[in-house]
Amino acid sequence: MFYHISSQKGLTELEPRVSTHGKPWVYALTNFAVGLIFAGRDDLGNKADDKFTKYGVTKDNIPEVFELYQGCLNEILKNKDCYIYELEDSGFLPNQTSWAPEWVSPNKTKVIGVQHITDILAEIKKLEAEGKFVIHYYKNTDEYNEFVRNRIEPIIEKSCESGWINISLVKHYEDVVKEVVNGNLEKNFRKGFKNLTNNQLQEVFNKLDNDENQGRFVRKELLYFYPEQTVDWINKKYGSVNKKQMER
Repeated sequence: MFYHISSQKGLTELEPRVSTHGKPWVYALTNFAVGLIFAGRDDLGNKADDKFTKYGVTKDNIPEVFELYQGCLNEILKNKDCYIYELEDSGFLPNQTSWAPEWVSPNKTKVIGVQHITDILAEIKKLEAEGKFVIHYYKNTDEYNEFVRNRIEPIIEKSCESGWINISLVKHYEDVVKEVVNGNLEKNFRKGFKNLTNNQLQEVFNKLDNDENQGRFVRKELLYFYPEQTVDWINKKYGSVNKKQMER
């Protein structure tokens, strides 16, 4: 059986689409548990990816995930839902990407069944209890923090090249982000952010809040010239979202 995991409801057919591999494919898995992490998203709607976890399979092909910060899985998976779509075999091929569990098809693919998971974290913990999933929870040790740093630093450096940094990186890895920004400021540097008044700075934040990404990205120059104000703006965004969730 082939599976496709999505947070989108009501899919009946999957169209081949060009993704990171540059070819129009439908992506599928033969073990649905492998894809559950990818349906997660943080409190601001950022899709769960390598900013939050290190993810893969063990030597015995059991899905495993490493938390990259305290409470990571709670944020991206708890009370987050997804749909496990069962797919027809439309010509799926293995070993077409660098990730072994992934199968791809160049053809339209019909959905032949669906299961709704209302709490992804609860489902993963259930699988863990059954020996079908391995969870490595964050540990505040020098060794684990070095592992996190080695994982996350290249992601931040890549963000610095574009000049736009996802604020979830700042929220969870503030010290590392600031250090990388300070060392990469000249790359794709954008003028016009230095010596802003408080009112001008607030106007910049308001503009970010109202753009198409709803303030999920911030210019690295803001983190360099106004680190405290920028971190405060990010924390308020997270706090506002969390408050709304508690009031539900």
